[in-house]
Amino acid sequence: MEREKITQAEALMEELKKLLLQITWGDKRYAYNGQKLILPWLHEDYQYSIKKLNLSRNKEDYYLEKIERIIGEYAEFY
Repeated sequence: MEREKITQAEALMEELKKLLLQITWGDKRYAYNGQKLILPWLHEDYQYSIKKLNLSRNKEDYYLEKIERIIGEYAEFY
């Protein structure tokens, strides 16, 4: 059961990375209402997605920290 949840968490991390690359490379940096404005919402949504998996506390903390590291690279945009 835990292994399946970890697999889902890993899939979420890969999805987040791909989405961020798509947003950052496909958007005009200084455009009004650019796609990067959605980053705070993505950040929150992925945190909630990890929490909904009900992983062990250590694993949940690990994936939440991983989200922080991934999103942190793009934090200058919001």
